[in-house]
Amino acid sequence: MTVVAGLSIAFPSIDDLWVDNPFWNGLSEFYSYTKPARLASLEDLRDKVRASGNSTLLMLGPSRMFSSSDVQQVKAYLEAGGKVVLADDFGAGNDLLEGLELEARFSGVLMMDALFKDHSRVMPQALNVAVEGKTLTLTMNYPTVLINTESAKVLAWSSYFSYLGMEDGAPSDASPGGPFPIVARMGYKEGSLILISDSSLFINSMLEKTDNRDFLRSLVVGQVLIDESHSIPSRLTLAKGLILTAYSFVNLPEVKYGLAAVALILIFKVQKGRDEKSREDDLESVIREHPEYDREILFLLKEERGGLFDG
Repeated sequence: MTVVAGLSIAFPSIDDLWVDNPFWNGLSEFYSYTKPARLASLEDLRDKVRASGNSTLLMLGPSRMFSSSDVQQVKAYLEAGGKVVLADDFGAGNDLLEGLELEARFSGVLMMDALFKDHSRVMPQALNVAVEGKTLTLTMNYPTVLINTESAKVLAWSSYFSYLGMEDGAPSDASPGGPFPIVARMGYKEGSLILISDSSLFINSMLEKTDNRDFLRSLVVGQVLIDESHSIPSRLTLAKGLILTAYSFVNLPEVKYGLAAVALILIFKVQKGRDEKSREDDLESVIREHPEYDREILFLLKEERGGLFDG
């Protein structure tokens, strides 16, 4: 069990969009750059946010449904002046938008580009993205598009050669063509909400492509937080979390010294039991070698001497 626990801790997470994952689909580079506070629950917003107006909450590729309580937490954060960056494609982002009573949605249909792309049409590029006086190019990875953005300010569009469809299908006359909104911003009371139609924009394999890192830099303001409560961790990640939690608990002084005292008591009892068993074994050995001895007298001698028979 100790070896398994050690291996579980030593082996890195392989979960998509997880800050402990150093592989292509993880967010370890993103984590090193932004140093976000990790939220295991959106209720932690109240305790961890120092100043809503100078903070950014990142929600990257949510997979779990948003409860009414989750929506209320985000709503309160936005109303207090917080900034939320919601990057999604085929996840649960629309649940949050519906709960906030906003019209914008993620379409959930794959967007491709046969001309402006990285090395595949499922990795389209958005050109001429104006951010902070700069013109950026974004490289996406299996993105969707935004719809119902009439009340939002669109910050980035796909090219005129982009289209919607299935990954294995070439564009046809029936394929909806671009440009499509892929990044949009909308105000919400005192706060703001940024929608990005790609959850993979900042993973390790994508962060250094074209101007993705510069775009991330333009998004994060002040204290950075990341919501992990709407990700679905693997069994390995769950096991790592449980082991680390148990270790943290055992490492508390009151628990540590209490366990040490219990261990000493158990060792004393086990040793005492072994001594008593050893005496009984010695007595039985004497009786086997000298059956003519009186058993009752031997027991009396044993009790009086309190020691071991030497035969």
